Amino acid sequence: MEEDAVWGECEKCGVIPLLHKLAKGKIFEGEAEVKELKRNTLQ
Repeated sequence: MEEDAVWGECEKCGVIPLLHKLAKGKIFEGEAEVKELKRNTLQ
């Protein structure tokens, strides 16, 4: 199943937590943690 990329919907994207995990070794699992990470990264 292939899904089209949805640009501009950063709150639904999983790339930021994945890249942070790969770079820093820390996993963000909680919804609030992920939202905070995205908010801080995208500002």
